[in-house]
Amino acid sequence: MDEEELTQVLVDHAIQRLGKAIAPRTVHIVEDLPKTRNAKVMRRAIKSAYLDKDAGDLSALENPDVVEQIRQLGKGVKN
Repeated sequence: MDEEELTQVLVDHAIQRLGKAIAPRTVHIVEDLPKTRNAKVMRRAIKSAYLDKDAGDLSALENPDVVEQIRQLGKGVKN
């Protein structure tokens, strides 16, 4: 399954589960999500990176390079 097909499957699933009104307009595929050493997804880091804001202390991340990938995705999107 290529990236376009995966994106469409995810959007269709969101529409089915959440309804068309609140389904995502955009879906980005990334290699990984920023996680702590306890394998918890750090949502604060995702939001801050996507909005190109300072995320604060990210020293607890196992994979800080993913934050930069998300930051680059956010820069390419016009709000």
